[in-house]
Amino acid sequence: MLLKAIKRRLHRPREREIPLERLARLWIEDDPEAMPNQRSNQKLTRTWTNKDINSFYSQYVEPVLPPSDPARPTVQRLLTILDEHGDCPSAIPASESLARVMHEGPKEEHIFAEISLREYALEVARIALDMIRKGHSDYEMIAGKILIIALGHQIGMISDADIFGGVSSKSVLVLDPVIQDLSYRESIVNAIRTFRSNHLKTAEAKILRAASSAARKNEYERTKVFSKVWRQSPVDIGKIKAAIEPEANREEA
Repeated sequence: MLLKAIKRRLHRPREREIPLERLARLWIEDDPEAMPNQRSNQKLTRTWTNKDINSFYSQYVEPVLPPSDPARPTVQRLLTILDEHGDCPSAIPASESLARVMHEGPKEEHIFAEISLREYALEVARIALDMIRKGHSDYEMIAGKILIIALGHQIGMISDADIFGGVSSKSVLVLDPVIQDLSYRESIVNAIRTFRSNHLKTAEAKILRAASSAARKNEYERTKVFSKVWRQSPVDIGKIKAAIEPEANREEA
């Protein structure tokens, strides 16, 4: 468990952002499952670079969304974006100068900023899907919509553009090209724009808020535990890397 924590610490999110005007290109690449008429009788397999995305897809997407589900191509594309650009922080860190003025320690936002967007989005999606599994006997009917909302609600973090409405507005702009034809487009947009509001109105917004809060709580609790280890134990990065490399080789074997 400690070794996994150390690996996460060494591979913390990289500051890599994309200008907003370039985001539209992310949707242009050819997606085989976006052409059901041409490949409706073929079983398509997707493989991503990051193992956590492959694991998520095999457990939460493949057995839940049939190839004919209109949400499936969008979910796949979101996973591809997270695979390629999801190493960016999952939150904007709080102002360090403000923390000093307030005589406070590290803000929660600083902790969340060390969690990658990919890790956070996958965790929110897992929690959200588990929630509707328990609460809806026919959860498959809304699973695609919930997966898009969970995976995409913070996707605007990959852009460094400063626009009115912040990350939520950027996330909607990133998603818009591939949700325009979905019958539940407005539900997706409303959930992403309002889930932080004090007056939640839609079920989707409530699910997203609950899943996001649970994911952040898990991250915060883990970080508090591990931070004590970092403060109390001397860390030899060379030894840590030497210990990690054999384990990584075993996992790939």
